[in-house]
Amino acid sequence: MNIQSGRRLESIGGASVIGRRPVQQDRYMYSTRRGLIVVADGHGPEGQLVAQAVKEHFWDKYRQPQIELPDDLTPNFHAIDRSVEHVDGGSTATVVRVEPPMLNSDGSYDRRIVTNYVGDSSAILVATDPDQVRPAEFIIPLVKPHTISNMEEVTRMAQAGSDLCQIRSGVYFSGEDGNGLAISRALGDYAMGRAFIAHPTRTVVRSRRGRLLIVMSDGVLAPNTTEELAAQAFLGHQNGHTMGQIATRLAESGAKITGDNATAVVAHLPAIPQPTRGRR
Repeated sequence: MNIQSGRRLESIGGASVIGRRPVQQDRYMYSTRRGLIVVADGHGPEGQLVAQAVKEHFWDKYRQPQIELPDDLTPNFHAIDRSVEHVDGGSTATVVRVEPPMLNSDGSYDRRIVTNYVGDSSAILVATDPDQVRPAEFIIPLVKPHTISNMEEVTRMAQAGSDLCQIRSGVYFSGEDGNGLAISRALGDYAMGRAFIAHPTRTVVRSRRGRLLIVMSDGVLAPNTTEELAAQAFLGHQNGHTMGQIATRLAESGAKITGDNATAVVAHLPAIPQPTRGRR
């Protein structure tokens, strides 16, 4: 889904691949005009209904240009969560807003990139000109997934009374219903218990360099390292591929390896020209 005549995102594309699953439970949308990208990855018997609720909420609420997205989308996440209380399943949600270039007090320009998320759908920035950034800044993560690898979340879950359980080859957070979940925050999943919350984490990053913005479900991220994904996107951009082609390649690659639903949205954020400083 795309809202045309964009300003904030001039070059963008997305793709979803079903993999070997019987149902596509991922949903995504983007608005070039609003600088908005949403990726939701449903799970459970009716997880696609929760992911669809995420997509419809942001489409319906923010497609009007006079309604600006706030930095803090907690009320939005909570409203979606309440609306799916009786749905058997849940969904991640990663919502990224890219602002237009803004003037700073030192006379330079940059753009703010604000991310609200629950779960493990991820987002990264990848430099399009590595010579213009330090090696440590080639990849900038926008999300720290709410999984067992996030010790802050492990601590929070322990304090909330949740334990860990082994399911097949993985370790999961155990719910009150006896099931396990790989993520500690999600929309829906009411049967899992109160430890599993829908309260989003928010990050704000400023950037003036040329970047690729990649927002993806765990079907893309799980079989790859972040560095491998960044390399695929970078090489695709260098070879003249469109953002849609890069997104399709990432989604197809992930689904082929895992068989899971896989979704990727890729946008090009061009470098922001800086004012020249005259010599005295």
